[in-house]
Amino acid sequence: MITVADVMKLPSMYGATILAGHAGMSNPVESVTVLEYGWITNTLDELFSKTEFQGNDLIITSFATIADNVEAQCENIRRYQAMGSVGFILFYIGLILPSVDDRVIACCNELDLVLITMPEDIRTHKYSDVIGDIYHAIFKDQQAGSNYVSTLIRRFSNLPAEQRNTSTLLRMLSNHLQASIILTDYKKSISNIACWPQSLSELLSKELKKQLQKMQGEQAVKISYDDGANYLQHCPTLLEGKEGFDLYTFKYNELLSREDLWQASEFVQLYSHIWNKDLGKLVTSELVRAIIDDDPLKMRRLADLFQINVAELNQMWVFASVDSSEPDLKLLRKCTEYFSGIYKTVLVGFYESNMVIFAHAPQTAGERDSIVQDFINESADSYSNYVVVCCDCLNTTNDAHNAYFDVMQYASFARSIYPQKRVLRPSDVSFAQICAKESACRETQIRYLKIIEDIETTPELLTTLTAYLLDYESSMANTAKALCCHINTIKYRLNAIRDNTGYSPSKPADAATKRKKVKKKKKKKEGGGLIG
Repeated sequence: MITVADVMKLPSMYGATILAGHAGMSNPVESVTVLEYGWITNTLDELFSKTEFQGNDLIITSFATIADNVEAQCENIRRYQAMGSVGFILFYIGLILPSVDDRVIACCNELDLVLITMPEDIRTHKYSDVIGDIYHAIFKDQQAGSNYVSTLIRRFSNLPAEQRNTSTLLRMLSNHLQASIILTDYKKSISNIACWPQSLSELLSKELKKQLQKMQGEQAVKISYDDGANYLQHCPTLLEGKEGFDLYTFKYNELLSREDLWQASEFVQLYSHIWNKDLGKLVTSELVRAIIDDDPLKMRRLADLFQINVAELNQMWVFASVDSSEPDLKLLRKCTEYFSGIYKTVLVGFYESNMVIFAHAPQTAGERDSIVQDFINESADSYSNYVVVCCDCLNTTNDAHNAYFDVMQYASFARSIYPQKRVLRPSDVSFAQICAKESACRETQIRYLKIIEDIETTPELLTTLTAYLLDYESSMANTAKALCCHINTIKYRLNAIRDNTGYSPSKPADAATKRKKVKKKKKKKEGGGLIG
């Protein structure tokens, strides 16, 4: 990637000075444009009728038509910056442009737009030298760089929110490949197009529409056009969930490589996952996906883009939807706001329709439990349509991968075992997994249920045992509070259970057995469940 700082090192820029916009020195440079007409008239308004992204341009000018009009100079700077320009190179100061006004410098500093002046009073400097030098550097960089997706995503993420849209995406890709980029719908109608060169947009749009109808499953077709061999190519389909949308390229005189086509598809796929196109808002679901899929290469690349230290993320919250197959954007905003106020480092996104939050949690269990309890007290009731699970002590992406898919497989079982728990923990999911496996055996299930058959005729004993062991973690005080009775009543009932079954609910070994019994009883009462 060639930046403004790299341009300053080129031979043709010897003696040039940076007057303003130092913060923009790391911005990429893709092309060079010469500013000729600068008067603020209807003609200029026509030229800027659409504030669309045109590429990371460096503008070369002497402000010849507006050398004495500082307001017009500032207005041109603002308009070009709004279209994606990264800097201005001013020629012939002292010859055509008397001087650089302080207001122009202030305007560039405000916009972080680099303002460069060529040496004053030197007549031998030529636009063509600088233009040729910059394009040669850009060409060499593109030839050397094999993977351009990361570079384009980084450029795209730095754009203003109003410019992060499909048109800008395709224009950026078109500028890089120097090819027309076409996105079609399921009818093979053109949904969006970025033509190269832009001057032929109207002509190419009509011609390509005809050619697309003729492709009929071909991956590439040769089109004789304008006395040359031109190529329309179909990019590999990578857009998950976007069936019917296809990406094509059209380039003069040469075929794009298979690698270029794959990367073009990957760029559009990342856009579809990372950005909410309606809001132009950056989200991080693709990084969440890379972590859970245990894909280290993609994870590192996206973590660098989002400037997130993945190594710090040691806790995962999963909001598993119970009644929806579509991501809930309201939930996204709600969770982002809530958890960002708690954790220093937090990553919020979707994996399929489930909300996943990775966070840098405290080291001590007491602090982590306090965070969970605060969530239960403040917010848990608003998430009744989700099974919420909090997993601690995740040391690797493989830990996250295993924890997530255990939650997906057993969280609903755990919820049926612990209906009063607002947030489940890994131990709850693990216990549900054990019960699920044992319940698969009919004989084992009958053996466990037989132990508590003597108390089935006394409903209050079974209710007390269920609440005590499953819902309130063997706390007599909490069980009494939940069942609206005195703690001595709970003690009496637990003793009665021991008398009838031979197992003491307050002893760990006996309690483990009883948990399995009452869990199976609860699943049986619900009808269906693990053994159908």
